Amino acid sequence: MSRELLRAAARGNTEEVALLLDKGLSADFANADNETALLQAAGKGHNRTALLLLARGALVDRANTYGVTPLMNASRNGHRETAEMLLKKGALVDRPSNNGWTPLIAAAECGCTEVVLLLLLVGASVDHAGKHGWTALMQAAHHGHTAIIALLLEWGAAIDQTLHGWTPLMQAVRHCHIATAELLLKRGARVDHANTDGETSLMYAARNGHTTTAELLLDRGAVVDNANTSGETSLMYAARDGHTATAELLLERGAVIGHENVRSETALVIAFQNGHAPATDMLRLCQNPWTLGFSGLLWGLPRFIKDRALMAVLCMKYYDLPYEIINQILGICRLVITPHSYQESPVAHRRRLRRYNGSALRNVLA
Repeated sequence: MSRELLRAAARGNTEEVALLLDKGLSADFANADNETALLQAAGKGHNRTALLLLARGALVDRANTYGVTPLMNASRNGHRETAEMLLKKGALVDRPSNNGWTPLIAAAECGCTEVVLLLLLVGASVDHAGKHGWTALMQAAHHGHTAIIALLLEWGAAIDQTLHGWTPLMQAVRHCHIATAELLLKRGARVDHANTDGETSLMYAARNGHTTTAELLLDRGAVVDNANTSGETSLMYAARDGHTATAELLLERGAVIGHENVRSETALVIAFQNGHAPATDMLRLCQNPWTLGFSGLLWGLPRFIKDRALMAVLCMKYYDLPYEIINQILGICRLVITPHSYQESPVAHRRRLRRYNGSALRNVLA
């Protein structure tokens, strides 16, 4: 019969709840997870049932095992009227759950704009952070809730707050919310803030292949050749996943095509190693490919290869050799690049190079 009370409250069957209470059941009966009938009714937005339970002695702020209160349950499910009623009955607006989240953070995560406004009007802490650093603004940016971000900023939320080095702008760009990113930039968000790995918003726009977002960031002053802690630039991020359009934009905005990361790889090498044939198109965008020299790692060859004759052939035949022929040349030399071949030691590569068959190479080029 006790479980029937929780089920009736979840259904919003006020008459059945009243009947069960009249039979002597406690309004604060809780199941194994400490969930009460009031918590169930609030989560479903059943105001009449919730009011009845409160009138029969249910505690307005009693939380379940995870620290979720009726107000938080109503807030995260978008039930503004229920949340307002609970607040009038004395619910604490900033009571956190076990993970430190407040009703405002829960409402911001779920995109419940009306509930967010209600909680702000009654004095909710706008920049309260949970145990893992999540705030209402960070959650709204993560999920692309632009209207909620506008509200939070009007109430004084810190626009460049960080979560493990991530700002709301970086969250928005990372998850491809361009409208949210545009709003944050208009409100003054730092465009080139880097996280603990040295990654910027532009790098994540490039990795996702979102050319429009990358263009927006560049128009707002993002530095095109900023590098992360591994020496990788936005152009390399675009090259790794084969986002040719984004790479073209970055090159047009002045990205250095011959920049090398800590493993002496360029954007061309990264594109080649990951099997993206359009790497040849990116190379053609470079006004003067000869400036790359041997350190430019043309066609993805490892830097420690000393066979300059092969390198010279590739350079001289650059405009004529199709992609398939280049693969044949590399295959004859036993140097076909795979996504993990850069992990092979220089000694192992030199041993493979000794098996180079010069006559076979001449036959291919004949």
